[in-house]
Amino acid sequence: MRDRCKRGLSIVCLALSGCGAELGPGELSEPELVAIEIVSGDKQIQGRGRDLHEPVVVRAVDATATPMAGVALSFAPGSGSGSVSAGSVVTDSGGEAIVFWTLGELLGAQKLSVTSAAGSAQVTVSAVARQSDFDVHFVADPGLTAEQVEAIRDGTERWTDVITGDMPDFHLPPDYRPPDRCLDAQWPTLGLIDDMRIEVRIRADLASSMIVAFCEAAESPVSIRPFWLLVWVKPSFIARLDSESRFREWMTHVTGHGLGFGIFWGSLLRNPIDEAGVGADTHFPDPATVAAFDAAGGGEWTGGSRVPVENAAENRDVHWRGDVFGHEIMSSWYTMAMPGDSPPLSAITVQSVAALGYQVDVSMADPYVLPETDPAADETRRPPGAGGVPRYGESVELIYDGSRIVGIVGR
Repeated sequence: MRDRCKRGLSIVCLALSGCGAELGPGELSEPELVAIEIVSGDKQIQGRGRDLHEPVVVRAVDATATPMAGVALSFAPGSGSGSVSAGSVVTDSGGEAIVFWTLGELLGAQKLSVTSAAGSAQVTVSAVARQSDFDVHFVADPGLTAEQVEAIRDGTERWTDVITGDMPDFHLPPDYRPPDRCLDAQWPTLGLIDDMRIEVRIRADLASSMIVAFCEAAESPVSIRPFWLLVWVKPSFIARLDSESRFREWMTHVTGHGLGFGIFWGSLLRNPIDEAGVGADTHFPDPATVAAFDAAGGGEWTGGSRVPVENAAENRDVHWRGDVFGHEIMSSWYTMAMPGDSPPLSAITVQSVAALGYQVDVSMADPYVLPETDPAADETRRPPGAGGVPRYGESVELIYDGSRIVGIVGR
C-alpha cells in the first residue's frame, strides 16, 4: 500500500497538522487516553475503489479534552471498505494522526475504525461509495448546519446519478494562483480536482443574493467544461431556503449550471436574446435533446426541431423556457415548485448535458411530461405565484472572466 505522506507530499501533510509517525517496534504508548475525535474527513462521497478527496484526520484527547501526543492509533477499514495509507500511526505534537483512505468496491456505506493500541478508545469514520465514476466534490461553509450540508450534497449528488463517465482530472501546478474571482477559494488537497469541485461560502457583504464564480474551466469539443465552482451566498438567501428540500433543489440547479448548462452552450444555443432581442425564438437544437423534448409532449411547440430556451428579459438564454417547462429543475420557473413537489431532472436536461460531452445514463432521469399550457400564450407573461415573484431569490451574478459578467434575476 502506498504511503502518500512519503511521496513528496510533506508540505500537504504539514498543512493538515502533521501526518504523525508510523510505528516502529516498541513504540506503543497510551498515556491516559480518553477519546479519539474526528477532526476532518468524515462522511465523504466518492466512487468505488477511488481515493477520497480529503485525508482522514483524528485527534487523541485526555479527560480534560487536551490533545495527546505520542498515542498509538490503529486504522482498520471494514469488510469491503478498501485500504488506508498506514495501518498504525502515532499522534503528532497536536495529538493528531492522518491517513489517506482508498475506498473498496462495496457500494454504499463504508467504515474505517480507529482504535487506540490498548483498545480503550475507538471512533468510526464513514464514507459512501457511489456507483458512478463521475465525481462532484462539495466543500461546505462552516456556517451551514449538518442538515443543510447533507441536503446540498444530495443536490450535487443527483447529477452523479445521471452522469456516469469519468472526466479528465485537473492537477494544479505548484506555482498555481487562483484567478482574482476565486482568491478565497479553498486549495484542493494534493492540488487535485477529480471531475468537479463546488465550494459554497456565506458572505454578508454581497451586492447580490448569490454570486457564482467559475474558478477554472477546460476547453471541450463543444465550448468550455467548468470544473471548479465557487458559490457565495448571503445569510438572507440561506434563511429563505426554509427546508432541506429547498436546499437540495437549489444546489441541483446550481450544479447544472456548474456543469455548463446554459452558461457554456456556445454554438449549441441558437438565436440568443443578446443578438435578436427580447421575444426571439431562442432554442436548443441538439437532436437527442429535441427527441427527449418531443417524447415529453413538446412536439406541438416546435414541430420536432428545437427545445425552447428562456427568451423573457429575466433568466434569458441560460434556462429552459419557463412557460413551457414549468418547474423542471433547469427551467427558469423551477422555484415555483410547491413544498414537497420536487422539480424533476428530466431526460431533456440529461440529454442536453450529454451534448456538452458528458457520458450519461438517461434511464436515471426523473419521469417528466410538459405541463398543459397553451403554446400560443403570451411568452412574456410572469410565472404563477403571489405577484409572480420567485419563491427564493433576488439576483445572481455569474462570473467567468473579467470581460463576462452575466446577471440573472429571479432566482
